[in-house]
Amino acid sequence: MTGYINKIFVVTISLFLFACGINEQIAHTDIQQTNGLFTQAFVDNNQLIVNTTEEIYLRFEYFQRIDGEDKYLGWSVKEKSDEFTINLPCKNINSQYYIKVRAENEKAFQDTVFFFYSSNTNYSFLEMHFIDVEQGDAIYIKTPENNNIIIDGGYGTRGNNSTDWQGFGQPLALNYINEQNIDHFDYIIETHHHADHYGGLNDIKNSGNYTWDYDLSNSNTYNYHVGDLINLKSDVQFRILSIGYPPAYNQDNLNNTSIVLKVNYGYADYLLTGDAEGAVQTFMIQNPWSLSADLFKVSHHGSSSNSTCNSTFLDAIFTKYTKIGIISFGTNNSYGHPKALYRFANDYIFGTGTPPTSSPYPNHYFNCGTIKTYSDGQAIIVNIE
Repeated sequence: MTGYINKIFVVTISLFLFACGINEQIAHTDIQQTNGLFTQAFVDNNQLIVNTTEEIYLRFEYFQRIDGEDKYLGWSVKEKSDEFTINLPCKNINSQYYIKVRAENEKAFQDTVFFFYSSNTNYSFLEMHFIDVEQGDAIYIKTPENNNIIIDGGYGTRGNNSTDWQGFGQPLALNYINEQNIDHFDYIIETHHHADHYGGLNDIKNSGNYTWDYDLSNSNTYNYHVGDLINLKSDVQFRILSIGYPPAYNQDNLNNTSIVLKVNYGYADYLLTGDAEGAVQTFMIQNPWSLSADLFKVSHHGSSSNSTCNSTFLDAIFTKYTKIGIISFGTNNSYGHPKALYRFANDYIFGTGTPPTSSPYPNHYFNCGTIKTYSDGQAIIVNIE
């Protein structure tokens, strides 16, 4: 079989797939199964091509089979359409993948499953790697133009070397970045000056392995203000929605100085909030820039204190068809993060660690380690390690 020949298998029974230790059907819905929504669905040259009989929503689960384990999950983030062409990240030529594709309107859905072998076509993606740094945040971003950005770095060597949820004081972000075959950052961004965010960044900056253009923080703002786009030659836009304390709010909580970024690439929107709590979230709701996002880096490691991620804020974010939340936290952390998971009952949640109380929701995936996402501007692929 050549690298791009595909076989299509249509199934009418439920197919359960394995990901991150949980068996789950592709979607939980009250709408009825039907036939006749697809006119064609296939992969050619690592592109998923789907045509339908009417304007519908498309979601899919996308997997690579490695030693019996299935590695990927993905959803369409394009608005309703009857034609979809989505680039797929395939790292190896002639590796076996399979996709379960669901077309649905408000009343009915149809599933199609097929297998394909990857070709040597390699597309450029917006990559976001939510690095497992135990308690803390660390996000490595690579744009399609090969710009490199690092946002926060966990505790790193600032952590207690006898405390597991602080990473035993190991430079986890630095170790990960050392594996990425880069030596320069366009931006290093410290969202706010708490050790579980800046510690690992200091490890990177002090290593002597990297140079950078901008070292953005609340103490070094480069005169950026709310609403500004950061200076980056890329099709990806990074807009600052909050930086420093919001006006007229009590300046007594460094979490509320978090630099918040709204990232847009084509149809795909991301919201990266650091540890911003309810005061900042209320401030952003009142601003003119939309908070709507397909992927939300959940604020403050899933905390619910100080009105963080209350229903008003979440309703402003999850207005799009795709509802992906990433929670970065350390297993057994002393704060009990994440909390109140019922807030995300209808969302696809991926967590780096294991929460103190098991989630009852089958669309929640925890203990995932580092979580990578890829987007061609049409869809977001979530890669669970």
